[in-house]
Amino acid sequence: MKKKNKIFALLLALCLLSGCALARPEAEEGTGMDQDMMVGVFITREYLDLFNFESYLEDNLNTVINGGGEISPEDMAKYEGRLYAEKTDEGYDFGTEGMGAFFVQWEQDGVPYSASYSIGPMELYLSTVVSDEGTSNEYTGTVYVQCGGTEAFYVNPVYQDSEGRVYLTAGSGISSNITEGMSMTQTMSGEYTTTVDGKAQRYSMRTEVSFCGAELPERYRVLHMSKDSELLQADDYTPETLPEEIRPCGGAEYLIIETQNQDNVTRQVVSRDEDSCQIFAPTEMEDIIAQRWTDVIW
Repeated sequence: MKKKNKIFALLLALCLLSGCALARPEAEEGTGMDQDMMVGVFITREYLDLFNFESYLEDNLNTVINGGGEISPEDMAKYEGRLYAEKTDEGYDFGTEGMGAFFVQWEQDGVPYSASYSIGPMELYLSTVVSDEGTSNEYTGTVYVQCGGTEAFYVNPVYQDSEGRVYLTAGSGISSNITEGMSMTQTMSGEYTTTVDGKAQRYSMRTEVSFCGAELPERYRVLHMSKDSELLQADDYTPETLPEEIRPCGGAEYLIIETQNQDNVTRQVVSRDEDSCQIFAPTEMEDIIAQRWTDVIW
């Protein structure tokens, strides 16, 4: 048993030193949805260790030792683990905390359908371009991270298989000491060719996620101002207590939203022809801040 553990440790070290990357399902030409396609990403704070090293060791021990420790991505691919999502009424659940977005497709009674799903507090935009050659999708996401300390995030690719099931594989990490205004970006993409009614169609997915340092304000102050710029009412809130709707008091012509953080105060003016203001708020995820819109009901 000790000998096996030593060999297992050697195998792991060889893998790390050689810079091997776990292979993902390769795109192959097919018909319709008969191949696994990258459809988005799911971001976790911890590395998802899904690779089955014990099975690989059992099957390839002699090859690794006698072959000088060379490990090819092709040999490792079939041992790469998958974490399947459970379909729920709200969308999909991977059973672990994280945030992400993915664009799934399916057929029902011969009619094609598609839908975009998002998980967690990530500011997200989806761009879709449809042409005679095929369809390209691009997600652009922003995650706001509370400043202070070193933060690590793992961007895991999400796939949809030929049966419509959604799963992810372990992705790569990105880490930095988060300061206000800093940003680090991770991109991931996949391109596939299918055949529909005898015609080649290309499908591509690209994701770009930026992790941006931000400060959660200490306090918000809402100033209700008259048309003569007189202060009619002042309301103080913490980021946790700021309501999702603000109703200006009678006679108010505009609002001033003051964001206070230590000695720094920034202001945004909301006039009668505007129906919202943008603020930072805490989320259920540790150190993750959401930039959200608060409705102003005149």
